[in-house]
Amino acid sequence: MAEFILTQTQSQSFEFSCSSYLHDIGGGRIQQDNGCIYEIKHENNSIVIMVSADGHGKYGELASSICVEEIQKTINISNIDKILNKAHTLLEYVFKSIQKEIKTQFLTKCGDSEKQLLLCGGTTLTIVLIVNDTIYCANVGDSDALMCIQEPTNISDTLECVLNGNHSAENEHEWRRIRDVKSDLSNSKLPFLNFQYESLKGIQFSTNIFELNDNDTLTSNKELVIEQNLSYFKNVKKELASMVSIPNIRTKLAMTRSLGDFHLKPMVYLVTLKLKHILLESFLIKKHQQKTMIFYVLF
Repeated sequence: MAEFILTQTQSQSFEFSCSSYLHDIGGGRIQQDNGCIYEIKHENNSIVIMVSADGHGKYGELASSICVEEIQKTINISNIDKILNKAHTLLEYVFKSIQKEIKTQFLTKCGDSEKQLLLCGGTTLTIVLIVNDTIYCANVGDSDALMCIQEPTNISDTLECVLNGNHSAENEHEWRRIRDVKSDLSNSKLPFLNFQYESLKGIQFSTNIFELNDNDTLTSNKELVIEQNLSYFKNVKKELASMVSIPNIRTKLAMTRSLGDFHLKPMVYLVTLKLKHILLESFLIKKHQQKTMIFYVLF
């Protein structure tokens, strides 16, 4: 969790004081998530970077640590002009350089074997970059960034906004995106990857998330899966264990985009990110007139 105290001054500029990044190992045996929060001081500009990367697989911890290292090497005072004027371009470059570095270091771990590289794993990555009154969010994977703004005198009066893109296997847009990248070998109307709800009995008992209709619309099987107890909830948010997998191969991923996971490329990772940006001033003034607000970003 990243916590900030936000002050809106008479000139409509914003100042941030950075608090902390906290993480939880969850149900895993190894701490594979990494993150950081830092500020960049430059003249009268307020710049804050928040990062959350959740690794998975054999070298998930390495993959998530590479994310933090590459971001700190790139998004810093030496690139202040790009941060202020070309944030979208800079963030796209960061994701590409991280993917390249993960593959380089995975190959070092595995020797020269590309086959071994397939077993190494990967990581999610969510970056929230605040530049003065603008928030940029770029992500691959399911590490959500939730912006919450509270009035100090009335904590129940909270404004919330999900910043990141939805890369869940339950997202119809992702089903169609992957089909456009590569369709099923035997049926071009379906994506190459399976979109399924995982069963506790094993991947072979999984249920399709969507059924394709004759008019190319999709019908969700979510209610059926819940009613018949065909899957399970994977977290406290009551999210079903959705996944993508390669047909006839017992390998899976709980999201449709990630860094690493080279056995699923190019289906999973989309090089051209769809970045979201929000004008903080207009977002706040619509809801509150106070000059001081408590501002959170939760990963």
